Amino acid sequence: KTLPKNDQGSVDAAATQYSLNRFFLQKYRWRVRGLALSGTAWGKNTSMLVVEEKMPSGLRRYFRDRVFQQGMVQQDLAALAATIELFIRDEAKQELRSAYKTLDLNPEGKISWDSARDVLNVY
Repeated sequence: KTLPKNDQGSVDAAATQYSLNRFFLQKYRWRVRGLALSGTAWGKNTSMLVVEEKMPSGLRRYFRDRVFQQGMVQQDLAALAATIELFIRDEAKQELRSAYKTLDLNPEGKISWDSARDVLNVY
């Protein structure tokens, strides 16, 4: 099934949101805040993604222009999906390191099963 495209062959904000949500659900079973369908569509005055505030300003402007002005082509969708994934994984790593630090454990060292369970509980 293909997404609806405009005259330039790109997809609008709603189709972008739908396709990214579907990608993360199918590939990872992730529900990404800002992508998951919640009854509200993206608009120019809303944040397009939960990770948007973490993007460098130039990258944020580029994607906002693509999503809300020009439309997204396949390469843009792939780049935005990769960017979102990178930020999600980076945040997860930071949170996991924080859990290790809270328990005064070395994230680079070996830990016991009990310590691993504790890390997961804190995480």
